[in-house]
Amino acid sequence: MVRFDNETSSSSSSSSSSLESSSSVSRGKYDVFLSFRGEDTRRNFTDHLYDAFKRRGITTFRDDEKLETGEPIAPELFKVIHESWCSVIVLPEGYCFSNWCLQELSEIIQQKNDKGYPVYCKARVGALDSLGCCMLTMASTGVNSYTYLKQSTWTLNADAFLTMNRLRLLRFFNVPNSRDFKYLSNELRLLEWHGYPFKSFPSSFQPENLVELLLPYSRIEKLWKPNMALDKLKLVDLKGSKNLVKTPDFSMAPNLESLILEGTGIVDFDPTVKFLRRLKLLNLRNCKRLRIFPSKIGNGSLQTLILSGCSNIDRIPEIVGEMECLKELCLDRTGIKELPSSIGLLRSLMLLNLKDCSKLESLPSSIGGCEFLKTLLLSGCSKLKNFPESLRQLESLEELNLIETAITTRPSFIFHLKNLKFLSFQGCKGPPYRVRSHWRFISRPAPRLSTNSMTLKLPVILSGLSSLKELNLDDCNLNDGAIPNDICSLSSLEILRLSDNNFVTLPATLSRLSKLTSLVLTDCKRLKSLPELPASIKLWIDGCVSLEAVANSTTAFPSRRITMQ
Repeated sequence: MVRFDNETSSSSSSSSSSLESSSSVSRGKYDVFLSFRGEDTRRNFTDHLYDAFKRRGITTFRDDEKLETGEPIAPELFKVIHESWCSVIVLPEGYCFSNWCLQELSEIIQQKNDKGYPVYCKARVGALDSLGCCMLTMASTGVNSYTYLKQSTWTLNADAFLTMNRLRLLRFFNVPNSRDFKYLSNELRLLEWHGYPFKSFPSSFQPENLVELLLPYSRIEKLWKPNMALDKLKLVDLKGSKNLVKTPDFSMAPNLESLILEGTGIVDFDPTVKFLRRLKLLNLRNCKRLRIFPSKIGNGSLQTLILSGCSNIDRIPEIVGEMECLKELCLDRTGIKELPSSIGLLRSLMLLNLKDCSKLESLPSSIGGCEFLKTLLLSGCSKLKNFPESLRQLESLEELNLIETAITTRPSFIFHLKNLKFLSFQGCKGPPYRVRSHWRFISRPAPRLSTNSMTLKLPVILSGLSSLKELNLDDCNLNDGAIPNDICSLSSLEILRLSDNNFVTLPATLSRLSKLTSLVLTDCKRLKSLPELPASIKLWIDGCVSLEAVANSTTAFPSRRITMQ
């Protein structure tokens, strides 16, 4: 393969020399069919290349016509392709967006010339994949190709791949009729095959050059063989490959950076996972058969660990303390009962997702050591009653979601988190409670399924939450006086949710929330009146059956938006 960016001299001279020597044994009307498209190459690179061929005495056909969009290729052009000994295809950035160019290229490939030279002119190879293309390289036996794979059905000719011994990039998307496929080039750098239909790789495949392996929703059961060197492999994506129940020997792939096993059938990990010292992403989402998390994973390179939906995992070992670079830890919908005390050593952690961990009863006091934590999601932790005071040390915290937790007292420290932007206490009334609509969206919540006499009490002073943009107090048994007059100190508040509560009136100081845009009061059945509110505020008051008046709503605020059902 020849690639041209800004420095083209050495490659250009070598290609010209090769073509010059071949002209003496020309087997067609033309030595070279020069294919290109676009002003970005016509007046600079291609002109220079064409002139260089002429100076060398190489008979060259330059495909220089400007065709209108959608105009078919003239039969004469196909004839010239057949009459040329070799083809040089200049691939600029916009090449793959032209159906005309791709038709021409397809004809070149089908002709199977003995020589073919793709030239990438200021184009990234990856940029040519956006139309569902398959990038292949050249073999000594002919053009092994670049094909446009945007057709509804394909029949894979397995025999055609037997000669592609220098194939480097191969992408298939659920290609039918591929059962007879028995060969993969050992030169492959990228192998992406959605719905790979085989249990293993061809026996002749030696993937020592492989950099990225993507086989989502495949039938693969076994990956590489033992003692097979995979030093170049950086990405493995086997999402949805349910037949995979055991991971391979990872010691053969020491440079792996991303491992995606989401939705696979794996039961346990090969202990060699400890050799993945450069691993940055480990995605085990919805691996429901996985029972034991590895006791050691590489060293401190891991940045994202996803165990969401691994419902059979009930314990996280102390290894998290070794993950000093970890930024995202997703443990939602797992069966864990507690977090390891070493979690406080995760000083780089920014996201901790514990949503719907229905068995989680407490948080360790060491969690205060996560000084850069920005998002803490605890919604649906129906047994979580108390929070350690060390949470006040989380000065970087921006989002705290406590929906349907079992807290019985208001954690005072929360109201001093100066960077907090999103706070939800929805349904916090003590006992377990089924999760309703997500607090981040403005919609009518589902009818309440249980009641409780406990009432959430807010502090008299709220000025510590000066950055708060959204406050959700839906279904918290709030009575008259539960919302303090100091609510006006929430100077950044944009959305206030108070649905399904028991108050009759609201504090007049709501009118001083200058940035408030949405006030949600759905199903506040005892609410009788509202204070004056800015015209810019949108009200949700459906289900407020006792409401008698919205102050000045028809005179002073004719443009008010009121939502009622």
